[in-house]
Amino acid sequence: MFAALLISCTCPTFEEMEVVPADDSVTESQLDVVQVALAHFSAWTGDVGVCVPEIRLQEDLPEPRNLDGVYEVTGQYEGEHRPIVIDSDAATSLWRSTFHELCHANDQLEGHSDAMTFLETAELNRLASLSALQYEREREAAGQQLDLRLGSLDRLVKQCRRAASPALPLREVEPWREPVDAAVLLGEITRAVGRHVQLGVNKEEGLAAQAAIALWVVHAHAFAAARCAPRLLLTSPTKRCGKTTALRVLDRLTPRPLSASNLTAPTIFRAIEAVQPPPVLLIDEADTFINGAEGMRSVINSGHGRDMAFVLRCTGDDHEVKRFSTWAPMVVAMIGSPWDALVDRSIRLRLTRKLPSVKLDPLRDTEHLDLLARKAARWAQDNIAVLRAARPQVPDQLNDRAADNWEPLLAIADQAGGEWPDIARVVAVRLGIVPEHLEPGEQLLHDLREVFMSSEASVLPSREIVACLLSMSERPWRDMSFVPDKSWRGSIGPHQVAKLLRPFGIEPCNLSLPGKPKGYKSAHFEDAWARYLGG
Repeated sequence: MFAALLISCTCPTFEEMEVVPADDSVTESQLDVVQVALAHFSAWTGDVGVCVPEIRLQEDLPEPRNLDGVYEVTGQYEGEHRPIVIDSDAATSLWRSTFHELCHANDQLEGHSDAMTFLETAELNRLASLSALQYEREREAAGQQLDLRLGSLDRLVKQCRRAASPALPLREVEPWREPVDAAVLLGEITRAVGRHVQLGVNKEEGLAAQAAIALWVVHAHAFAAARCAPRLLLTSPTKRCGKTTALRVLDRLTPRPLSASNLTAPTIFRAIEAVQPPPVLLIDEADTFINGAEGMRSVINSGHGRDMAFVLRCTGDDHEVKRFSTWAPMVVAMIGSPWDALVDRSIRLRLTRKLPSVKLDPLRDTEHLDLLARKAARWAQDNIAVLRAARPQVPDQLNDRAADNWEPLLAIADQAGGEWPDIARVVAVRLGIVPEHLEPGEQLLHDLREVFMSSEASVLPSREIVACLLSMSERPWRDMSFVPDKSWRGSIGPHQVAKLLRPFGIEPCNLSLPGKPKGYKSAHFEDAWARYLGG
């Protein structure tokens, strides 16, 4: 519905909306503040855009309205397809003014009243304070009095309740009072992580993992600028490898952290919906409740890209279909092997049990981590506009998914400067290239290429192919239990070969050999080998 509306009214997207100075008195820092507000509003609504071509900063707007302290902003929304004008010399916050006027534009786009009077706001707050039974009794009359549809009234009352009593009181990070050198900050975070956590199976991998955490922490603070949300995946082979300590470190370094274990899929997307900007989810013990929970996996997987970070669920007695956001920074910690789709969407770091000779500092005092979090918040605040526009060069060695994962981190490294652009790319290649897991069909394609090459034949009967596959002692073809289809048991046969090859457009045919057996021609594999095996 919204997409159709957007097309019909040709509204600009949030990325296309411009922030422009009306005169020379507007500073770069003022423009950056408005860009931050725009990014935050985009992340908050999850919408594509509003009917506003630009946000213009100028001086000498009329005095702000002050309704008994309810709000006080200096700005004006001039209607659909016209600019929002913000007083650049206003005493009130540029961020607040911009956000407020964007709310008006969004409300008009959705068919709500453009502005609430003080009395209307007071009435909504009164309704929000009622018990569920009292509200139900007054709901219809209140809707008529305020000239609101009952669905819109319910939404606004719910927002008032949330504002009065946040469902998830999260720890906010107060930005540092002075500008921050990001190259120095990233080094400080790297060393702080190394003081408390044992990462990697060797020194080189450990240092790379520490640098990756530093970049990811700053990414969490600058999340409003991101188009991709790589998960930070912490895995260990067994217990007592520092997983809990690593999460405690991240809890102090990241903004609005929300730590939890034993979650359900609805808990995740409702927690994200409950507060904006979204919290940083720190999910512990994932191995104990995610294996086999397909709904949970789909929610975690869906939040990787901003444009597809949502799930649809039926809600209420009328089973109304509602879209829930899954767009949030996320850390997943677990013992054992994660599922392939999560690895594909993650910066994966391996935790190891430290040797007796290795001394790590116990995490008792967190003031040094809190200070780093404040500095990261300040740097993100000052550089959000640049990061939104950044398109960093990604190493050619990374596949498409790994390139998506590392792009926001490389943008941070490039803006930080110093040695970090080079460090980040070395780390990306070190951690981003992992041995690729082949699905059963891909594994069969790989092995059949070896079979045809070793036999130097252009055609092979199915039974001969099966015999060659069963002779490969290090391959799984003697036990088909690794195939998701649990009806398959025992060793591979001609029927299983045909079924695995069918999705690639390869079918058995009658061969011009004695007895006209069923089999395959190597020419039929050329396209699939090139597409799925790289040649």
